[in-house]
Amino acid sequence: MNLIKEKPATKEIDTLAAAEYLKTGQPQKCLKLLMKMKKFQSTPWALKVAIQASWDLNDHENAWNFFQSLLQVQKFDEIKEKTLMTAGQSAIQIKKYHEAEKLFLYLGQRKSIKPLPSLENSLINYFGSRSAMSTWKKSINPPELSFSEAIRYAMVLMHENQFSEASEFLASVKSKVMA
Repeated sequence: MNLIKEKPATKEIDTLAAAEYLKTGQPQKCLKLLMKMKKFQSTPWALKVAIQASWDLNDHENAWNFFQSLLQVQKFDEIKEKTLMTAGQSAIQIKKYHEAEKLFLYLGQRKSIKPLPSLENSLINYFGSRSAMSTWKKSINPPELSFSEAIRYAMVLMHENQFSEASEFLASVKSKVMA
């Protein structure tokens, strides 16, 4: 029986050390060590550590770029939810909304989460019918609405494609709340 254990490759040791830096709240040292490694961008685990370290440093552009590199070396379906969530949040921070939406929709499907209802479905679910919604809208006095009713009123306006009115109404609600 061979009792001699092989020493792990330097890349694995360095990745472990980088992960330890991340774990102990030193994301800058973590990234510095990863950047010194040759071919770290071909190692899924090292890339996941780099994504999290970049996120911790609020370097969302780098986190997104590391995620893009991860997609080159690991199947999308094999990436864990936490990494996908971090990548999606990074995408939002760098205004890549479409990519973030795709990631969050995928996460929802993976977790079997039902998507949120559309604006119309949400209003119909609340009021029961379009006529009840129309009757409510005619019967209210917008300046006297509670905060939640004011949001609902703005939703009704948006449903009726009265976007500028909804925006102006919400701005007036905000000014009252902030006063």
